[in-house]
Amino acid sequence: MGDRQITARRFGWSDSSQKDAQRRAEERVQEAFEKLARGEKLTHRENKVRNNGADGVPIREEIVDRLDDIVVTRNS
Repeated sequence: MGDRQITARRFGWSDSSQKDAQRRAEERVQEAFEKLARGEKLTHRENKVRNNGADGVPIREEIVDRLDDIVVTRNS
């Protein structure tokens, strides 16, 4: 990695607790660091993807309610 500085953002999530979300975020940061250490290319930001069952990073909002496969958040 040399003298180069890299900032990579990784978020965590959980349906059960803030603690679990923090643990997942820390695991994801460690994975990113290990990837860099191996010399692999790292995306600095993860692309937002659709949340309707697609793979990817979940929405970063508190889920207020669920209606079947629909989630309700405080934001529109």
